[in-house]
Amino acid sequence: MTSELEVVYTANTPMEAEVIRGLLESNGITVLLHGEAASHIYGLTMGQLGGIQVLVRDEEAEAARELLQEEK
Repeated sequence: MTSELEVVYTANTPMEAEVIRGLLESNGITVLLHGEAASHIYGLTMGQLGGIQVLVRDEEAEAARELLQEEK
């Protein structure tokens, strides 16, 4: 069975995305970042074009959101 991916956070900068990835991965949640290449290639760092999506497997999405909520 293949897991679907779900966006749990959209970061405005590559650094923010990496911090979020580190938090989730240190808690055992597998993370995929989507859109980070555009921010590096085109220098986009804000808004819809520059957002970096933090994706996790569906079955880990709720735990990921809870961790992110705790860190706010």
